[in-house]
Amino acid sequence: MKDSETPERRSDNPRRFQFGLRSLFAATTLLAFMLGMWQIFGLLVVGAIAFVVTFLMLCYRKPGYGISLLGMGLFVSLFLPVMFGPRGLGRRALCMNNLKNITLALLNYEASHGCFPPAYLADENGKPMHSWRVLILPYIARQDLYEAYRFDEPWDGPNNRKLHNVVIDLFKCPSDTTPRNQPNTSYLAVVGPHVAWAGERGRKWEEFSDGSQDTILLVETANSGIHWMEPRDITLEEALGKSINNLTQVPSSEHYTIGGYFHHSLPLAGHIVMADGSVKCFCNRPDADELAAMLRTRKTIVS
Repeated sequence: MKDSETPERRSDNPRRFQFGLRSLFAATTLLAFMLGMWQIFGLLVVGAIAFVVTFLMLCYRKPGYGISLLGMGLFVSLFLPVMFGPRGLGRRALCMNNLKNITLALLNYEASHGCFPPAYLADENGKPMHSWRVLILPYIARQDLYEAYRFDEPWDGPNNRKLHNVVIDLFKCPSDTTPRNQPNTSYLAVVGPHVAWAGERGRKWEEFSDGSQDTILLVETANSGIHWMEPRDITLEEALGKSINNLTQVPSSEHYTIGGYFHHSLPLAGHIVMADGSVKCFCNRPDADELAAMLRTRKTIVS
């Protein structure tokens, strides 16, 4: 009789909440997915859902389930630094590595030509035709692309336009939020008469009168909107105050940080490269006077 009574007793007292390993695994996976997709917004949504579910469980006088859910939340929170921290740190490390390799290419160019590359090559009317980024292609192991490029036509000429879809990862920060297949550059030169890039004339070492370690060579810029082949960078005035494509000031980056803030629409200060090849990171964007002092090669430069 006991066997016959068991189903009846079970039907009279059904469990209202049942969690198996599959359910817990699915819930944890969903939580991780939402956090990865939405970041801070996903965290808020998941937190709200967890609060509502916990409240309902407690209303049903099942505190054990509430404690279990709380434990699962704490377990997942332990992996937040793993989900966000290393990704941000890894991207920053890749970005710095990009800049170091670009700087090495610039230094190799200087060793071969006796000066740094000009910011651009111009036509007979002074109009920029080719970027310094094209000039260093042989020094970043892209001799094939350099040979396919035509210097007898502008960067957007009939032949060179065929190369516009080529993406060079070295020129793009891994945290850049533009589409992966968009061949823009994250690293720009500041061009002008009293900075490291004099325009269509390359600087020589002796022109860095205040020391190459104190003069900025390149700046990182979030979502610059500049094609890596385009002979366009920024001026000193743009770097100090005006926005680039109405987006942001330099230096800036889309690198993520851990510690309560997941920046998505607010770019953080980014990396700079000094003329001696060292790469530095600004955790906070420098003020205009500090940035100007680092950008200018100052008094004794002959423009």
